[in-house]
Amino acid sequence: RDAANGRRALIRLRRMEIPADRRQYSAAWLWMQARPDLYRENLGFADFGDFCKPELIDAIDLLIESASPDTPEQWSPLAMCSLVYRGSRTCQFSLILPPKLPNIPAILAILPELERLYFEDLGFTTVYVSWPAEPQFLTPRRLAGKFGWRQVGDWRYEFTIIEYLERRNLVTEKPTGQSS
Repeated sequence: RDAANGRRALIRLRRMEIPADRRQYSAAWLWMQARPDLYRENLGFADFGDFCKPELIDAIDLLIESASPDTPEQWSPLAMCSLVYRGSRTCQFSLILPPKLPNIPAILAILPELERLYFEDLGFTTVYVSWPAEPQFLTPRRLAGKFGWRQVGDWRYEFTIIEYLERRNLVTEKPTGQSS
């Protein structure tokens, strides 16, 4: 909700492009720099130029933005997402958040659009996240749980096309060999 008037903020998801989104890439890069304990392994952590080149790691960068209903033309970044290709129709998901966590319900509100983009528009079958079992990664693991992603190991959470279709009530039976 918009704090000024109590109405719902506008939320959107869009693909990032250089040079048009250089300011947004800069904001996300600074968020990473403020939390090296979480982001030090991300490509581009040490080099802003590399960070602005998702093609180096075969990725698609997306921006989650919000705007007040009173000023719908003024979008502000809430988070940045990267979908990094990791093999046959599979992507590793990365979410970069500001040091002061944004409105998590707003991030969750855009999740169906992100899933639709990933599974329907891009045609992938699995998205996953993976973190070491260290205390600083507790919040990201909790967020994956809020996303409804399934924990499949000590460090890995994933979400598949079957789970996406079930969530949308488009499939009622799992294919043979698919487990929850």
